Amino acid sequence: MLVYMVIGFFWTTEFIIAASMVTVASVAYKVYLHQGSPNSHRSLPSMVVWSATTQTIRYHLGSVALGSLIIVIVKVIRMVVMYVSLKAREVFEKNPFMKFLLCCITCTLWCLEKCLRFISRNAYVLIAIDGEHFCASAARATGLVVRWIAQIALLNVVGDLILLLGRVLIAVGCALLALVALEYPEYKAELSSPLMPVIVVTILAFVIASVFMAIVEMIIDTTMIAFCEDCDRNDGHPINAPEALKEALGVLKDYEAEAEAAREKARQLQQYAASLDPKSGKPQPKPPTQPAQPQRADDDAEL
Repeated sequence: MLVYMVIGFFWTTEFIIAASMVTVASVAYKVYLHQGSPNSHRSLPSMVVWSATTQTIRYHLGSVALGSLIIVIVKVIRMVVMYVSLKAREVFEKNPFMKFLLCCITCTLWCLEKCLRFISRNAYVLIAIDGEHFCASAARATGLVVRWIAQIALLNVVGDLILLLGRVLIAVGCALLALVALEYPEYKAELSSPLMPVIVVTILAFVIASVFMAIVEMIIDTTMIAFCEDCDRNDGHPINAPEALKEALGVLKDYEAEAEAAREKARQLQQYAASLDPKSGKPQPKPPTQPAQPQRADDDAEL
């Protein structure tokens, strides 16, 4: 019964997290399409979050349950391995090979869980975009990541640094505000030292900031996956992407250069078609040009 309750707790937690990811991804994709449409100057439709939530509950709960179950299975296996290692600690300490094997298994399961979380996260984005089931979305997401590995890796590194900086700045700002607030006489008289309240406020602020930054991170990932999917569908030209995103990723300049090259090629083809003979279909011979007669300086001088 205890094992069943533990598995149920982990599955419920992962299920709620996955459902929230699909909902946020659905909202972010709708914003992506709105910003790239000709009516981007208008406001978003009303109740976007509510419509995304109802869409997730109505269509995507099966995919969410499957993705969260896969993560829970790997997590339970990790817990079993950790439990066995704690119970047989003396045996593993006496046998270096078994200790090394246990470390390898633990690291492999940890890496497997991280990889599955990454794949599931991208799969949830494609579920919100196309509405396909989990397995197909996971396969397509893996293909997108492989084809756009450089852009996605760069965005993840820069995005993680910015999000970490945001968490730290929010925590430090809340700590400074708490320190200033504790300097008031009514609080200062009751405290021997403001150190402990400031530490508690800093930890709570960092946790709350991490929750909000997780939403921002999901929005960034959704925008990038939607951009890559848009490029794959339209032969490298993201027609639904906002202009600011195209300029940021360097796609707009390439697109304009290709469009100019296509227009130049079309002009050349029109000139070639105009030079063809309508009857034979062969290029018409150019009329012979008469050489210009040189003027005589002496005759001009006499005139």
